[in-house]
Amino acid sequence: MEPKGARLPRIAAFLGYQPDTDRFDAAGLIGRILGRLGTTIRQLAAETGICADTLANLGKGRYQPSRRTYEKLKALAAAPST
Repeated sequence: MEPKGARLPRIAAFLGYQPDTDRFDAAGLIGRILGRLGTTIRQLAAETGICADTLANLGKGRYQPSRRTYEKLKALAAAPST
């Protein structure tokens, strides 16, 4: 039996679950990275080792990143800009 939708936030809070909402908003995450760094998709691809086509598709919201790709992007977003 699945819990009702109204109970899910309380269950998550009880368990201490903090979802990585940026992983499900990859387009927003990539947009923030590009805006902060003032770079292009191709330059970001060269810096991260992630295929430019993959980054473009993520940026358009076509699919969600793998955990590995998300962690790379998250680390880059958290790094201080130079």
